[in-house]
Amino acid sequence: IMTEYMLLMNKHFKPNYNPKPLTDDELQSITCPVQVIFGRHDITMKSDVAAARARKLIPNVHVQMLEAEGHLLTSDGLQRVNDLLYAWVG
Repeated sequence: IMTEYMLLMNKHFKPNYNPKPLTDDELQSITCPVQVIFGRHDITMKSDVAAARARKLIPNVHVQMLEAEGHLLTSDGLQRVNDLLYAWVG
């Protein structure tokens, strides 16, 4: 699964080495349904703060917090994300 995941990421990922956070107005202007999945122990951000901001500003957001995960997902975390996304797109 990890190899497939990395190949998929490499195919679609377009790095931005100096990304800026989206503004409140940009987040509020999102009209499509959005699924946001955070790892509780992500060292690159405060997941609780980011989740609260998403809930506050994105109109059609569904936030999931993976309690045992960080920035890099374990194999269990990858499976959980896969399951969440499949359930969400139904």
